Amino acid sequence: MPLAQIVDISQVQELFDVSTVSPWDPVFAVLAIIAGVIVGRVVRLSIRRYGKRSGLAPNLIDLFGTVGLWSIVSLSVLIALSLVGFNAAPIWLMVLFVGVLFVVSGKVLLENFGAGVTLQARTPFVPGDEIETEDVIGAVQQVNSRVVVIDTIDGRRVSVPNLSVLRSPIVNYTEHAHRMSTLDVSVEYGTDLAQAARVIEQALRSSDGVLDNPPPIGQVVSFDDSAVRIAARYWHLPGIFDERAATHSAALSLASSLREAGIRFAFPQLTLWQGSPRRSEPTSD
Repeated sequence: MPLAQIVDISQVQELFDVSTVSPWDPVFAVLAIIAGVIVGRVVRLSIRRYGKRSGLAPNLIDLFGTVGLWSIVSLSVLIALSLVGFNAAPIWLMVLFVGVLFVVSGKVLLENFGAGVTLQARTPFVPGDEIETEDVIGAVQQVNSRVVVIDTIDGRRVSVPNLSVLRSPIVNYTEHAHRMSTLDVSVEYGTDLAQAARVIEQALRSSDGVLDNPPPIGQVVSFDDSAVRIAARYWHLPGIFDERAATHSAALSLASSLREAGIRFAFPQLTLWQGSPRRSEPTSD
């Protein structure tokens, strides 16, 4: 079969028009590509410098730099093709179509990317912080363009989508130098509450992991159905394992100190009152 029947020559001629191309246009086309590469590299270098000064994550800096570089290079290639007589309109339409397709099909990817940029800008946490989000508790390892990588306290690695993190409450356990925990102690009615509070405070001060400043306190918080509830409040280092160790030591010390002071823990109980029996009716003689 003749080649002319396979390829429509008129359609090919529509893509190329060399009638207006001068001998210098190919040179200008090559120079346009070289200029595009140089400008693209300068733009990428500028983005990297600005990203480092702004504190952006390295993966985001590389992504922005790469997109800037290849966008400028692609533009210079299209300009070069137009200089040598190539009709760049179909390519622009194809680029536009691919861009629209990417936006539509990659909606979730773009949303997570935008959420990652927001997290980097607001910095509610940084790698190394211990946080809780989306029912995941652990140390942040990295924030990339798609997920927040967390090593949980039980030895798992969990990747939480950036958008889910941004939409959920974020608890940063290690934002401050120390934080407070509470143990509830229920004592029997009739207990000397002032004495109980003093015993609790002394027990907390002697507990490993409990800080002296701010000082621990024991506060009566409620009179429940079968007990008086006293809150033992104490401060410790911010880490999750620091909290667990301090709570364990405080619980042991509280139990021992209250027992030695003769203060008994209350247990759930219900008191039933029985009314007086009805008087018997007088009998007639």
